[in-house]
Amino acid sequence: MIHRTRSAVSEPETLTSARALQETASAIDFYEVDANQQKPFRFDAYKRTDVRTALNRLFDGKCAYCESHYLHLEPVDVEHFRPKGAIIIDGHRAKPGYYWLAATWDNLLPSCIDCNRARTQLFEDEDAQIAGEELRGKENKFPLTSEEWRARHPDETPREVGARLLIHPCRDNPESHLQFLANGSVRALSDKGEESIKTYGLRRAALAESRRNRLRELARLISYIIDDLDTLARYPNDDQIQQNIKKKVDDLRLAGADNEQYAGAVRQVILPFEAALRDGTARRFAVDLFEQVARVSTQ
Repeated sequence: MIHRTRSAVSEPETLTSARALQETASAIDFYEVDANQQKPFRFDAYKRTDVRTALNRLFDGKCAYCESHYLHLEPVDVEHFRPKGAIIIDGHRAKPGYYWLAATWDNLLPSCIDCNRARTQLFEDEDAQIAGEELRGKENKFPLTSEEWRARHPDETPREVGARLLIHPCRDNPESHLQFLANGSVRALSDKGEESIKTYGLRRAALAESRRNRLRELARLISYIIDDLDTLARYPNDDQIQQNIKKKVDDLRLAGADNEQYAGAVRQVILPFEAALRDGTARRFAVDLFEQVARVSTQ
C-alpha cells in the first residue's frame, strides 16, 4: 500500500450532480425514520462509469489496499471505506452503515475482490509459513478503538477522528504502519497496521507469493549492479560501465513508481539499497537480501 493524493484526479461529475446530492438527501431522510433502520436503500451514484474511471486513474489500475493490478483480470469493486449499508461490529452485522457517505468521493476506493469481499483463503504467517485457511476480507468492517466513537448520523463523522483502525491510502502514510519483508510478508508497525493486515487479508498466500516474485526480480537487478560495481573497481575510468550502473539504478527506481505493482514493498528495498550504495555497504545489503529471498525459496 502506498499513499495517494486524492486531488490528483478530479472528483467525478456524477458525484457532484444534482442526482447524487438528491440521493444522499433521500438516504438521510429515509434513515431518520426509526422503522427504516433495518431496511435497505438503493444507492446508485457510486456505480457510474465515470466514478470507476476516476478511481482507475487515481490508483493506476491497482487495488488501493494490496496494490495488485486488476484491470487485466477482473472488474474493480468500488469500495466504500466506511461501509454504506451495514457495519460488522463484534462479528454481527449492524444496520444501517454510513449511508450519508455512499456517494462521497473521499469515501470511495478501488479494491480487488480478495481485499474487499469476505473469502476463505490460505494465509501465511510473518515468516512466510502457511498458517492455514481463514475467512478474511474487508466486507462491511470498519473497526474503531472504541464503539463509543462510532458515528451513527451524518453530523457525527468527525468524532471518529483518531479512533479509526484501518489505513486509508489517501489520508495516511502506509509506510508508517506497514513494513514489507523480503520474504513477501508484511509486518505491522502500529495498531492501525495490524488491523489493516488482518482486515484486508494482506498476508494471504497468493498475494505474498506475488510480492516475493517481485522482490526476487529486484534482488537479481541489485546483484547485476553489484557485479558492475566490482568491474568498475577494476576499471574506474570506463564510461560504459558507469553508464550501465546508472541505467540499472534508474530501472530499480522505476520499479517503485506509483503505477508499478507492490510499490510499497519495492520501495522498502530500494531506499535502503540506495543508502547502502552511498555508504559503501551495498554488497552486504545485497547478500542479506539474497539470503532472505533464498530462505523462502527453499522452504
